[in-house]
Amino acid sequence: MLSRSCSVVAAALLLAALTGCTGSGQAPPSPSPTGFASEEEAFAAAEETYRDYTARLNAYFAGDRSYEPSQYLSGSALKEEEAVLASIREQEATVDGQTVIRSFEHVEATSVEHAWSVTLVACLDYSGTRILDAVGEDITPPRDELVPLRVRVATMGGDDLKIVKSEVIGEPTCA
Repeated sequence: MLSRSCSVVAAALLLAALTGCTGSGQAPPSPSPTGFASEEEAFAAAEETYRDYTARLNAYFAGDRSYEPSQYLSGSALKEEEAVLASIREQEATVDGQTVIRSFEHVEATSVEHAWSVTLVACLDYSGTRILDAVGEDITPPRDELVPLRVRVATMGGDDLKIVKSEVIGEPTCA
């Protein structure tokens, strides 16, 4: 049983590196188009994409199984999330509660021939979440409640913004 719990905890920690949300209770729209006139528009669209993605993921954990990671993710972010979700299903674990985005910091936005890459730091608050095993026991590992996450969002195939990478970082810290 210990190794099973460790697997769930490891999957939950990886999931924490992928998620964050403001949770409105409504299904968010599909990723937005990328006709940006400025870096400010690119940052705003990247923030919206990340908020939409995490709202949909929170809805998934609340029971809405219509979530499809490929709507919002590509590359390593998609592969990591698919592995985490499969592990959580296999372990019959659940995520209870919602993670909240406290703030965004704009790091970098670049455009080459109308293709955009935007890097943000999202400050995520995990204090309202718990990981539960198959019988409902709390197996949430010790963790920081506020976690800075570096997120890269890029245009894919013209009009779609996708989250292509996310990772927990030590600096800057969340306030």
